[in-house]
Amino acid sequence: MFKKLLKYDMMAVWRLWWIAVMIVPIAAVVGSAMLRFIIEGTENLMFEDPISTLLLMGAILVVFACLVAIVLSFILTMVLIYVRFYKNLYTDEGYLTFTLPVSRKQILLSKTLNAFIWYVLHGLLVAVALFLFILFAIPPEGNALINTELFKEIGELFSELWSICGAWLILIIAELIIFLLLSTLMGITLLHLSITVGSVIAKKAKILASVGMYYVFNMVLSLFMQISTYVFMFLIAPGISMIEITSDTEVLGLITLVFLVAIAFVGIITALLYNLTQHLLDRKLNLA
Repeated sequence: MFKKLLKYDMMAVWRLWWIAVMIVPIAAVVGSAMLRFIIEGTENLMFEDPISTLLLMGAILVVFACLVAIVLSFILTMVLIYVRFYKNLYTDEGYLTFTLPVSRKQILLSKTLNAFIWYVLHGLLVAVALFLFILFAIPPEGNALINTELFKEIGELFSELWSICGAWLILIIAELIIFLLLSTLMGITLLHLSITVGSVIAKKAKILASVGMYYVFNMVLSLFMQISTYVFMFLIAPGISMIEITSDTEVLGLITLVFLVAIAFVGIITALLYNLTQHLLDRKLNLA
């Protein structure tokens, strides 16, 4: 039943999310073409007469519009995810949702996994847009249509990093990916908690209460993370600085250790936010 629940959550988002799939690549190609037109025209002094100047301004507006479209596609993803979460749990639909033969733990897990999957998919979509931008926006040497020099430079950069770090590079990249995924999950759980608290404490204007709780929780969490960073800098960092580091391996080991601490820190906060949401969903939610 959990698989069906997740399937219906994903289908509800997909009904409109496909628009973002269409918008982002098109905006990336059009924006890249216009940016390339601007760069090549500027280099060749094409914009000296009034008509050319108008064309330049039009191209700039198109590039700006394409960037706005990509940003709006992410906002669309968030709206679809959290409107689904709110309506499915804290409106009249909640009466039907909580009569399904699934536990409230499965319901929250489905909503969280659904949001996480769509965040990752949208991240991949933006990565495709960035790839298209690299290919088309920057003019290549000669008369080539696409620019492949940047990929060669990126390859050379990774080769140089590998010669310096060796297998440590794989570990650091893996830790960075885990940190980013956990940070994404923390953002999801924070929004879920805000919507849940807002819906629990307010019988009317639940959305407004949820927005207010998000700003409160975000401010408290930011303050807590800043204090934790200061504690690390003033208490732990001086002790680390006293350690005698004599090789690149020890430096890389220290970097991986810092990443592990950050991953553990974000993981603990995410678990706390998730379990608090689950507790409110189990004990405090009253749709009456």
